[in-house]
Amino acid sequence: MRASSASRPTSFADFTGRGAGRYARAHNVSLSTRDLRTRRGTGGGAADVRSFADDTENRMSDLEVAVRAAEQMPAARRRSAHAAIAAERDRIETRLLVQWGVGRGRRTTAVSGPEGSPQGV
Repeated sequence: MRASSASRPTSFADFTGRGAGRYARAHNVSLSTRDLRTRRGTGGGAADVRSFADDTENRMSDLEVAVRAAEQMPAARRRSAHAAIAAERDRIETRLLVQWGVGRGRRTTAVSGPEGSPQGV
């Protein structure tokens, strides 16, 4: 990955390598989570939104690191790592959409629950 002036990618062209698409999607989930915190992190239900955003931002940071680490793995292990990363990211994206009021379910505070189900639902 090329570093931008803020050491964070600013466009898809800034993402390189076999995991570029995965890294870009993880980065965009992080950006959407920051937007959620900014737009819905005050007023009623703000504590739940902030808790969800904190948990999600931490997890997405972990996934971004995992994508970069997978770049150095042998092909079979990299594919397995990318599949696990994609599954986790997809689950978080679904939860994020619920936070935005899109899709099924209701807003929750936790990023993960038993077997990928939201806690409190």
